[in-house]
Amino acid sequence: MSQVLLAERINALRDEKNITVEDIERAGISRSRYYRFVRGETQISVVDLSRLLKLLAVSFSELFAGVIADPYQLSIGDLAKCRGLNYVKNRRKLHKLLHRLVIQRLKWWQL
Repeated sequence: MSQVLLAERINALRDEKNITVEDIERAGISRSRYYRFVRGETQISVVDLSRLLKLLAVSFSELFAGVIADPYQLSIGDLAKCRGLNYVKNRRKLHKLLHRLVIQRLKWWQL
């Protein structure tokens, strides 16, 4: 998964939906942390990714469309590569994010 492609995708969705950095800050992601991610200096945490999904009003697969070949093939190992994630502290948020991914996949299969 390319972090640069993901950052470009997030910025494109931000522009499309007229979401400002101030909106991102209000969602709980600091301006400096967001810009460090966009510049490729750090990876995005699962918690921040979840916040962005909610703010951008897109599904996990919609966000990763064009970033990875098949968003449904993203493994827990790929998510584990995100630095700054405290699994014990944030396991409920991680569980919710993964649950939404599974539900989206089931809905896709039913089409």
